Amino acid sequence: MKKNILRIFLFFIISIISFSASFRISDLNVEAKLQKDGSMLVSEAVTYSIDEINGVYFDIDAKGYGGINSLQVFEDNGINENNEISFKKVDSANYEVTENDGVYRIKLYSKNYNNIRTFKFVYTLPDAIKVYDDVAQLNRKMVGQDWQKGIFTIKVTIEIPVSKNYDNSKILVFGHGPLTGEVDKIDNTVVYKLEDYYPGDFLEAHILMEPEIFSEFDKSKIIHKDMKQELLDMEARLANEANTERDNAIKIKKGIQILSNNPKTILGAEASIWAVLMYYIHIVFKRKINLKMMK
Repeated sequence: MKKNILRIFLFFIISIISFSASFRISDLNVEAKLQKDGSMLVSEAVTYSIDEINGVYFDIDAKGYGGINSLQVFEDNGINENNEISFKKVDSANYEVTENDGVYRIKLYSKNYNNIRTFKFVYTLPDAIKVYDDVAQLNRKMVGQDWQKGIFTIKVTIEIPVSKNYDNSKILVFGHGPLTGEVDKIDNTVVYKLEDYYPGDFLEAHILMEPEIFSEFDKSKIIHKDMKQELLDMEARLANEANTERDNAIKIKKGIQILSNNPKTILGAEASIWAVLMYYIHIVFKRKINLKMMK
């Protein structure tokens, strides 16, 4: 019995070691397309700069979004005539999918050594939006907090199911996440950009739209309540709280700068306090909520 337990333990340890990874993530490109029925087609392409890996893990948080449908995994297959990455579908035998409390983990087997690879994960969120009497709402962390590595460049595009000539002043766009992020609207598409993502950060899209856009939405799922003003008030409160926190951080930073001008005071325990405060400033400025309303 003890020998069997030891074998199982050793197999578990060896499995972990064999799937250990040494890599960096240079790019994450997320392309999402909302559908008139309220679902959202999502494609996430991740580019790895690899020292050595036996595979990668990829998590999809679908809790509250109806799970995921139509999952497909792709790997790069050269460059096409338009100088874009070509992809080929990965056989389902080469990856495993597990689910825990609405989070789907994909374990993709792909041994690589000293190269650059891009893997793409394509799926559908059936219940991407909520529809109220006076507004339709998309609220999702397009980039979550649980990445194990930093990401140099992130781009997220979300296409609204209207024509490019649609009056996009009716689409109200908010972006939550690090202050270095950017959000913009181009015709019927919302674009979020972020550089130097750190694990623990997130990029959240909050988009308010006209409910009439989603003409194929299941009418039995409509929440019969006027919600638009309440959502706008919530964003205003978050913005005020964020601005207050930023002002306080600026005051602390100025105090630290004055203190640092006198080297004699930055000694021993005082140096430790200075270091802690500098770390606090970094966290506040890096991770504080960033809200922008596109009108």
